[in-house]
Amino acid sequence: MTAYKYLILLLLITILSSCKTKSKNFRYADKPDIIECNVRNYPLLKEAFYSFENDLFTYTRDSLNIDRASAYNRWVYPSHANTFQIKTLVSPYTIEIFERLKSEEPQLFDVNNKESNLNYNSELITCIAANMTSGDLKTTFNALISTNTMSPKLFGDALIFNLLRVTNDPYMRFYVVFEYGYGHMFFTDFSDITNAEMTNADKR
Repeated sequence: MTAYKYLILLLLITILSSCKTKSKNFRYADKPDIIECNVRNYPLLKEAFYSFENDLFTYTRDSLNIDRASAYNRWVYPSHANTFQIKTLVSPYTIEIFERLKSEEPQLFDVNNKESNLNYNSELITCIAANMTSGDLKTTFNALISTNTMSPKLFGDALIFNLLRVTNDPYMRFYVVFEYGYGHMFFTDFSDITNAEMTNADKR
């Protein structure tokens, strides 16, 4: 093996090892894939989904045996009505993942969109729109995107009235987490949560 080929091989091994290490550092790396999308940095998106959904189930833990649809309903409905404070739900770890999303995958978001902070032209949304299984919701979703009128305000009513079907569709769940979860985390001051976490860490 020539020195040049050896260098290339060493570089590839280093890159692969780095990716593997990053995945191992994720809390939910061993969880099954939720969606099948050929998108950038899917491990980070998957981690973001599981982290937020775990926060949601923790938030609703006071209700014994609460099912997924009920948990989502207790969060999505008031979020759609703009009466839900997102900081009451998210954990410091989810905030950390959110910061990584903003720095590593900025194309997921559109902070200049007055209707939504989600970028509806991103690879993720394109994949979700193509693969969601709820027929009439899929038709409405794609129609709004194709006419460049997609917004949580216009799509929200259909989503709310079909929340059981939404929570049984992994692609729709992914959309909801990024729209009403991470999309609503923009322009929210989480300093009191992160500072409290740092203080607790110092005490340990």
